[in-house]
Formats: sequence, C-alpha cells, structure tokens
Amino acid sequence: MIQIIKDDFIRYCTYFKIKPTIISFIKMYLLNSCFHSVVLHRIKSSNKTLYYILRLCTGRGQSCLYILTKKVGKGFMVHHGFATIINAEEIGNNCLIYQQVTIGMKGIYKPVIGDNVTITCGEKY
Repeated sequence: MIQIIKDDFIRYCTYFKIKPTIISFIKMYLLNSCFHSVVLHRIKSSNKTLYYILRLCTGRGQSCLYILTKKVGKGFMVHHGFATIINAEEIGNNCLIYQQVTIGMKGIYKPVIGDNVTITCGEKY
C-alpha cells in the first residue's frame, strides 16, 4: 500500500511540477482534495482502522468524488474530481481522470480501464 501511495504521489508531483518530499506530500494531502481522496481510498482498502482515524482527523476529502473501484493500479490521479463517480471493475496503471466523469453503474455495468488512460471532462461510461 505504501509503495502504491508513493507512486500516486510521484504522479501528482510530476503533473504539478513539484519536488516529491515529505513536506510536499503533507501539503498535497491537506490541500489537494483529490489526492486526499485517492490516499484515503488506498488506505481504506487495506486498513479500515487507519482510514477511519485519518478521515476523522482530516475530513472526508472531496465530497463530490466517489471512488468505488477496489482494484486500482499505481500512478492513479484524479484532477478536479468535482461530480466524479468511479465504479469500474478494474483500473490499470497511470490512469488520469478529470472532473464530471461517471464510470460504471451499480451492479450492472463496470468497465475495465487499461494502463495509461486519460478520461477527460464530462465522459460517461
């Protein structure tokens, strides 16, 4: 889990042209609601106790970003996650998702998203 969060963080740093340090990680976690939501999603998958402690201490993240996919590859990034629902069967490595995206339906249709995919604003799958 730690390595995958680190890979996600490095992807965010590369995108925003920020040097990856522990200070920049803390700043990004506290100030970037999409990164915050991605980190909480990663932690929730492996340690529910830590997830609830972090959620209690730092909040829920972006309230309009819902990540329901259990298997998400490394380097996952959501940029401006407003009004975004992600419910895919699986997401590959280095996936970038922009705002107002809806992926999948509850129990009916859950697409598989491959590696190195960018899903732009307003897409519906």
